[in-house]
Amino acid sequence: MTINFAINDKRKNKGNSIIDFPCDYCVVDIETTGLSPEWDNIIEIAAVKFSDGKIVDTFQSLLQPLSFKGEVISVNEFITKLTGITNQMLANAPKPKEVLTNFDKFLGNSIIVGYNVNFDINFLYDAFETYLNKDLCNDFIDVMRIARKLHPELAHHRLKDMVDLFELTNENAHRAFSDCVATDACYKKLQYEVKKEYNSLSEFCNIFC
Repeated sequence: MTINFAINDKRKNKGNSIIDFPCDYCVVDIETTGLSPEWDNIIEIAAVKFSDGKIVDTFQSLLQPLSFKGEVISVNEFITKLTGITNQMLANAPKPKEVLTNFDKFLGNSIIVGYNVNFDINFLYDAFETYLNKDLCNDFIDVMRIARKLHPELAHHRLKDMVDLFELTNENAHRAFSDCVATDACYKKLQYEVKKEYNSLSEFCNIFC
């Protein structure tokens, strides 16, 4: 059983938010200049494609943050400290349209898995509209949503909290590729817990209704 969630969002052609553990999927993570898809920019995209639970392909690229006039804008000191991504690194990065075109080809129609993935989806949806003149329609799975149901005892459910809970490592936290790997590791741990604690995926999905 897969459960779909209707999301009230201006992005009308956005894919469905689902609860599932498919064999084939693509873990996606982005880094940005801020929290608003309307005003901020994507500065890094990474993705790891899985088939039967094994990595079959990867994608990673920085991309220049551009103003509405098409000029390269600077990232602030907070973002640089958080991600390690500097203005010098971004000055030599490819343009958004090039990166997004390649990412679109890489992603295809894969189900997207991510941590607090609505954040990533909203940025990518708007970027697809702006630079590719198309919608991002892939269905997506939010690992944080699953973590909250399985571990209500935790005060917080950030990726860092789950990495600590499962005694994993994320040496380059807030870099997109490393966060993809950590997200998948947590996703697999949570899947194991579901199989251990519930008779079926349908039974687990019922707690979301």
